[in-house]
Amino acid sequence: MSGKCTKGSVLPAYGLVQITPSASGSGFDWKNQEPQPYAMTRKAANEYVYAGPNSIDDGVVTMTVIFSDDKNLKLVRQFTAKNDPDCLHTHEYAGVFQWFR
Repeated sequence: MSGKCTKGSVLPAYGLVQITPSASGSGFDWKNQEPQPYAMTRKAANEYVYAGPNSIDDGVVTMTVIFSDDKNLKLVRQFTAKNDPDCLHTHEYAGVFQWFR
């Protein structure tokens, strides 16, 4: 956490993630345990981003996914809650491809 934080820490959704290529072919949908998927768009080779409201609309989130190869990824998620606008929560994740659906 950074900034002037008054509400305490935030535990974002984590665990399994479903990645589905978008119809346009320029990105993918990132589906975690939240109610709605995030539409990730390509920023650079092997790098995809989402920036906007989170799926439960209690704040804004920026997520950057970088694929290091065909099986490994890293995600940086930054979140600012509506009820604590001067506080930035940053979480870093690593993921490994497990199976096709």
